[in-house]
Amino acid sequence: MAEVEWWDHEDAGAMAHEIAGDLAFIVAQAIEASGKALVALPVAPALAAPLAALAAEELPWHQVTLIPTDDDARGTKASALKALFADLGAKVVPLGEAESLPFPPDMVWLALKPDGQVAGLAPGPGLVAALTTPRPIVDVPDGQGLGLSGAAIRAARAIVLTLSGAEERTRVEQAIADGPGSRRPIGRLLAECDQAIDIHVVADEGETDDRD
Repeated sequence: MAEVEWWDHEDAGAMAHEIAGDLAFIVAQAIEASGKALVALPVAPALAAPLAALAAEELPWHQVTLIPTDDDARGTKASALKALFADLGAKVVPLGEAESLPFPPDMVWLALKPDGQVAGLAPGPGLVAALTTPRPIVDVPDGQGLGLSGAAIRAARAIVLTLSGAEERTRVEQAIADGPGSRRPIGRLLAECDQAIDIHVVADEGETDDRD
């Protein structure tokens, strides 16, 4: 089971700054080790600030290949990453073209979705296959897009998860406690991970959270 370290942030701005710095450090380490980095990023309106903060980091972006953690059939999220990072020199590859990339990723940043979904992993009849297939890319449950497989995520050299508010934190804490039998994909995924995982949580508006 993964070793989890929790990081609490008072507001979205503080979390965006902290995540950008952490992710930039991971990417820089990968580039130093092998001259390149493969990085998977989530795309959602709520993540606009941390993604912009990451794009502002001074990195040799021409040595970085970016993929979205999941995307629709039109490649909307890959296009959003291109808008942020292509002018910096990063190569952005849609998931439909990503299977030939040199997996595993150096870093996967996950964001929680309803019912404990992350990337292409969602409750339903296709979950076991998505968690166990050796292929790095899987069909999302609605058949309208693609996402990272459990194997691709578990093989990443670093995993970061971002949450919003106490409710999402409680949901993930329970999923972790439930382990391989969790009804939430995030719980089943983390139960099979070996690396340390940083989980960043931004407090609800007006919320004070003293947990470490």
